[in-house]
Amino acid sequence: MLSRYIAICLLAGFVILSACPASAQSTGSEGSKLVDQLQFEDISWDIPKLGVDVAVDTLPNGLVLFMMEDHRLPVLNIRALIKTGRIYIPNEKRGLAGLVGSVMRTGGTETMEPEMLNEELEYIAASIETSVDDESASARLNCMSKDIDKGLQLFADVLMNPAFRQDKIELQKSKSKESIRRRNDSPGSICRREFYHLLYGDHPYGYIQEWQSLATIDREDLMAFHSKYFVPNNTWFGVTGDFEIPEMREKIKTAFKNWKPEEIDWPTPNAVKNEPNPGVFLVDKDITQSNIRFGVLGVDQHNEDVYAIAIMNYILGGGSFTSRMTSEVRSNMGLAYSVGTSFSTGSPDLGTFNAFCQTKTTTTNLAVSEMVKQINGMKEKMVTEYELNSAKDSFINRFVFRFTDPANIVNRLMNIEFYGMPRDYYETYLDNVRQVSKEDVLRVAQKYLNVDNMTFLVVGDTEGFDAPLDDFGAVTMLEVKDPIIEE
Repeated sequence: MLSRYIAICLLAGFVILSACPASAQSTGSEGSKLVDQLQFEDISWDIPKLGVDVAVDTLPNGLVLFMMEDHRLPVLNIRALIKTGRIYIPNEKRGLAGLVGSVMRTGGTETMEPEMLNEELEYIAASIETSVDDESASARLNCMSKDIDKGLQLFADVLMNPAFRQDKIELQKSKSKESIRRRNDSPGSICRREFYHLLYGDHPYGYIQEWQSLATIDREDLMAFHSKYFVPNNTWFGVTGDFEIPEMREKIKTAFKNWKPEEIDWPTPNAVKNEPNPGVFLVDKDITQSNIRFGVLGVDQHNEDVYAIAIMNYILGGGSFTSRMTSEVRSNMGLAYSVGTSFSTGSPDLGTFNAFCQTKTTTTNLAVSEMVKQINGMKEKMVTEYELNSAKDSFINRFVFRFTDPANIVNRLMNIEFYGMPRDYYETYLDNVRQVSKEDVLRVAQKYLNVDNMTFLVVGDTEGFDAPLDDFGAVTMLEVKDPIIEE
């Protein structure tokens, strides 16, 4: 197995070398000519499959197990996924999900004080972590395989019986309050936060956490959230490590035998409103660099164009030093150290396309203009054969590294089940990438990169800009106020 990965890595390395920037190719150097002559067969190997390489089983209480043995090291890893998240939280309880995710672990359990739980974990060199995100909650257990029974006992206690002790709730609230208090310290943080708020509004993807809603959350809210969503028939386990699958199934079944399934009365999740918010929004701040971010709402993970979008974005600004944005805005014009684009396609709801950079105050308009020029260039004519093939090679070469170890394999296969993706998603991935054409890239650029609908946000010293930004839309000054923190 190790030699197989070394061979694939070497092959990937040679192909990556061949994907040098077009500017390097145009020099006609002996080195570039030699690289251009290298030819390799397409990377091909068996994609791990659910039910074959990864055992899938459902316990009587509804808990779903994804298991893969890995005897290289004497360890056990379990990742739990629970269907819940911020999208199910009402606006008046914003911050509840984050509190549950933190205090579920730090607050101990009904039978164990936090200090005792920490000592028990330290004694067996194990760790348990919990969190709640936008569309899921997660919990992780890492321990030595010789301590599987003890590790599972503690893991089950945390998942099933968190105490949410009041002092730990207050401690986490205090940390969150300080984070809110200091949220305007970093221009980059302001830019990112306000940009997503302009696109998403009060949706959980974009809302701005205020202390007032966090202050009203009490212990009963945390307990109600946990009891509603943290049930076995709403939970997936990804299990890897040094164990035998039949034995591990029985151990988990025993550890969680008192976890009873419950029917969940699902609230309607907050949905993203696909309403463009075009214009230029400025945050005046006395700094020497402008933080620039602009874009528009995009697609969800089930969109049929995700492969063409990925290739298009790689060529435009997602491909690091090989992208058009980096080649022109950074290398040729020297306007920014970091510049690029991102087109998120992995969300159940609408993601975003956004372009970003930092530049000197006196080159703000120039930088935005050049970035817009590059975007429009993607819509005006087809990319070159070299750009297309380089982008495809990059995606194909990186694909193998998604399956470098059993934990990676199980997590990825569990994710496609959890998020309702087709089971053959990874089996068809490479073919879907290879089938993207220059015409596809042009089509999705024209379809999704409408500059007239884009939201432009710049945080910087507006008086020092090299030129006004009203060429990109109506200008609105945003006043970023200090948060209201009641003592």
